Order: sequence, then structure tokens, then C-alpha cells
Amino acid sequence: MAKNSYQSLPDDINALKQLIVERDKAIQIVNETLEANAKSLVSRDKKIAILEEYVRHLKFKRFGKSSERFEGDGQESLFNEAEQLDDVRRKTTRMLI
Repeated sequence: MAKNSYQSLPDDINALKQLIVERDKAIQIVNETLEANAKSLVSRDKKIAILEEYVRHLKFKRFGKSSERFEGDGQESLFNEAEQLDDVRRKTTRMLI
């Protein structure tokens, strides 16, 4: 009700009581809606926090130090053939000198 709307209120006590009951119901509905929205926001905040942590984890996994780590399976020496030949050449050269 607007300011100075008390003049538009009924003079009947039962009608005034009914207005109060209706207003209380409206307030209760608004409060229930606010509470539901607050719970929804808390739930969303939790989901956002979980997703942000997951993104941080994936970024670290993709771009962090561990992404450069090499776990050999015993076949890495196959790619070192040139270095091994160079080592053998150096040893042979030393023996000849």
C-alpha cells in the first residue's frame, strides 16, 4: 500500500483482519521464494567452486611441470643412437691417440 493509503482501508475490523492475513500469506510466499533462491545460489556456488578447482587441476596437468616429465618404458635408448655412435667414435679416437 502506498503512503497515506490508510485512508483507503476499510473501517470494518473483520475486513482489516482479512487484509492482515492476506499480507502475511504474501510475506510468507516471498520469504519462501527468497529461501529457495538462497539455497539455489549456495548450490551454484559449490558447483562453481568444484568446476574452478577442476579447471585448475586440468591446467596444471596440461601445462604444469608434470606435463614435461618423461616416463621411459625402456625404449628411449632407440632414439639415442646418434649419441651412442658419437660416444663410441670418441672412445675409439682416444684409443688411437
